Amino acid sequence: MELVLLRHAQPQWTDSEDRGVADPGLTELGREKATALSSRLGEESFDSIVVSPYKRCQETAEAIFGGLEASHLSTEEWLREIRLPDFSQQPAEQVHAFFAQAKQRPLSAWWDGMKDGESFRHFHGRIRAGLAEYLKALGVERMRPDCEHDQHLFSIAPETHGSKHLIVSHLGTTGLILSELLHLELVPWIWESFALDWNGVVRLETARVSDGYIFSLRKFNEGGHHDPTLGLRRPSEE
Repeated sequence: MELVLLRHAQPQWTDSEDRGVADPGLTELGREKATALSSRLGEESFDSIVVSPYKRCQETAEAIFGGLEASHLSTEEWLREIRLPDFSQQPAEQVHAFFAQAKQRPLSAWWDGMKDGESFRHFHGRIRAGLAEYLKALGVERMRPDCEHDQHLFSIAPETHGSKHLIVSHLGTTGLILSELLHLELVPWIWESFALDWNGVVRLETARVSDGYIFSLRKFNEGGHHDPTLGLRRPSEE
């Protein structure tokens, strides 16, 4: 089984008056880059495609797959990015200042999320529960979730072998999915841990281990276009 994770293309965080947007769509560059993927990712055969309800993900999927039959594409609420405070109509400089200050918080404070937003604990619980139900519907379940050493092993229904599924979502959502499936330590600064660019693709494949299966990371950041907010920066650039 192959699981493909796609981060949405570049969103337009501000409107024509340079004020914040609550649920932004794509920039012109974002649409251009997403459309360019239609000749590659859009030509692959997926058994299912699930998409976050936010505009930037919906528009990314539409640009890549166009008039794909609805039976192969569905919107899933659990894929939403962490809920942030409402920045709509606030001056862009205030929004940028808010995020710059938020990054300076002690790491212990990151678990609570941002003031007036969703806590990281709740975000993780939502993604974890949604992912478990999603995989179960595909015929993939943890074999012995309460066993210390075997909790990362999955069973796979025979009809699921050889299938390929795509998730179109966000950086934080993708980071939590990777943490869950690759048994990585859970941390609330997950956005800083995975430098997955706009339109970046992650590919996971199931691999036989012992009497079950694990998810194996095969490719990371395939086909993305640069997100300047990610990656190594000197203190003077922050």
